[in-house]
Amino acid sequence: MNKLLNKFVTITYTNKHAIYKICNVKFKFKRKIDKQVTLNDLRAYTLAAKFHPDLEKYRGIYTGKSAVIIGGGLSLEYYKPLSDVIHIGINRAYKLDYINFDYLFAQDNFPLQEENEEFINYKPETCIKFLGLHTCNNNFRISYSTISRIKKKEFYVLNCRRPKKTFYPIDITAEPFIYFCGTVFAVLQFLLLTNIKNIYLVGFDCNWGHAFDKNSDNTEIISQYNYWLQFAEYKNMYFKDTEIISINPVKLKGLFKDVYTQNYVDEHPELKNVEIIKG
Repeated sequence: MNKLLNKFVTITYTNKHAIYKICNVKFKFKRKIDKQVTLNDLRAYTLAAKFHPDLEKYRGIYTGKSAVIIGGGLSLEYYKPLSDVIHIGINRAYKLDYINFDYLFAQDNFPLQEENEEFINYKPETCIKFLGLHTCNNNFRISYSTISRIKKKEFYVLNCRRPKKTFYPIDITAEPFIYFCGTVFAVLQFLLLTNIKNIYLVGFDCNWGHAFDKNSDNTEIISQYNYWLQFAEYKNMYFKDTEIISINPVKLKGLFKDVYTQNYVDEHPELKNVEIIKG
């Protein structure tokens, strides 16, 4: 492993900086934070340099278009597929047979082997599957033995270091994805590369309720919401031309633009004077 890293990574020091040269790309760090640079950071940049140039073909391809990202929260049950949009599912969203997904994103591990098979066999000729690699645990969500069977696939690399309070713009065709602790944030970073006009969020309720598991627990997940706050700050700083729209928002209400489906409003009479989205 060390020999492989030495082939791609060199480190030199000055009095104030450590300079990392990774695949002929230089990164400069102040020496006072050099102790925080880990092997995982180096692996993330090395692997990104290998896989991410393939993402260049997606740059700007959805200018002026809209995409819907499908999560697993209970509010998902009120969604009827919009027309003329790109549909992207995360993790087990492929189970929704009434949505025709253009992309699926998966990271971490599927708990059941049969879910590996279901994911692989979902629309193999048309749906592009993005597989995320955590540098901290070296795992894809799909087992290594079955990755080769996926016909249309892309790989992306996540640096496990959490985002700091001060953000900087990244280019995911050359750098690792920022790890905001959730597959949806990888999708969002991908869509920002495509210059998408509108991103609709469905089923991101920030609680333990889950449409696939029929779990109605509405206990909030505060840590998850905090990452949404961080991503909203990042997006608003560097990608102001892309609008994010929450459909039937729960915890995310007020963070982005809010719209509602009529069937959701019918069951929530407390909602007044809200915008109804048309299918």
